[in-house]
Amino acid sequence: MTDEKKPTEKESMRNLTLSTLENILIQNTLGANLASDKTKYGTFGSENSKHAFNSKEIKDAKEEQYQELSKKYKSLGVAGEPTYPSNYDISYKIMEGLEQVMETSYLEDLAEGVNNFVPELDFKLPEKLKGYIHAKLIQKAAEEKDGKIMINPEKLDEDEKTALGIYDKLIEAYRLTAAKKVIDANYLGDIKEYLSGVIEKYNPAPKKENKNLFK
Repeated sequence: MTDEKKPTEKESMRNLTLSTLENILIQNTLGANLASDKTKYGTFGSENSKHAFNSKEIKDAKEEQYQELSKKYKSLGVAGEPTYPSNYDISYKIMEGLEQVMETSYLEDLAEGVNNFVPELDFKLPEKLKGYIHAKLIQKAAEEKDGKIMINPEKLDEDEKTALGIYDKLIEAYRLTAAKKVIDANYLGDIKEYLSGVIEKYNPAPKKENKNLFK
């Protein structure tokens, strides 16, 4: 029996990028944090962000992180129980991972992942701009000035500048869509609840017969 062909490093990076951008937990966490900004999305967005933080995915992630911490504490002989992860704790961990993946993704993989999440974007990356990685572009454009690291786009050629601009726009599209999906998630909530009540009142669902299993 022959071994299955192992994916190349580039294929592995593509798989990581796509699986990360398609992850519901990551999308909901990012959207909830963005939507909680009242100055940008108002009270409606802030309220809906609270509902997103109560999603099953985020609750499960908190529980998983708590269990990991508990095992770590016990293995080190630390007495007591760790603090249960807050929305801030889980958000930081998830969003830090997302940023790292975005920064190290090939531009064509990021474009594919964002297109899957934002189908109306329908962006086809020119062949000439494939192969760029955001972190490497930033590294090339970095320079020290007055003791601080600054980004000087003029150190890049035209294709590199364009690639960097595309990165920024794709990430912005992903972030805005994540926020919009959280904000609009329940925009028909009250209406649907009312109409469902009307249907139940005038056309109640037939009640299931209760069978006594112990007879």
